[in-house]
Amino acid sequence: MTQDIDSEIKRIEEKSAQLEKRKTNLLKKQMEQEKAMKKLDGIVAKSGFKNAKQLIEALMVRNKISPSQLSIGRKKAAKSAGVRTRTTVTAKLRDAIADDLASGMTKTAVGKKHGVSYPIIRGVEAGKYSSL
Repeated sequence: MTQDIDSEIKRIEEKSAQLEKRKTNLLKKQMEQEKAMKKLDGIVAKSGFKNAKQLIEALMVRNKISPSQLSIGRKKAAKSAGVRTRTTVTAKLRDAIADDLASGMTKTAVGKKHGVSYPIIRGVEAGKYSSL
């Protein structure tokens, strides 16, 4: 019983050290961001434009950049949407999935490993793709 308590205390101390390291890294990153923001504010102030929007619009005109060319937010949103592409199940993929299932891997883990959906894993397990 004392071993359980000692091991739990040790685990808590390790987690505490990890959290402290993470906090230090985040504070460092925060300071860097603040420094970058101050630099950008200085650039806007020295530019002679009333605000950042006017400066950005002038830069876009000068460099012939249209709003549609800006990828701010759009590509991130598409990537994070979690939309999978269609999977073509080949004999090689089927065999790899079947081997992983036979080795005792969970269906979820197999799906993540091969980048396929859960229904495909179930189909392989049920023999749906055995004619490939």
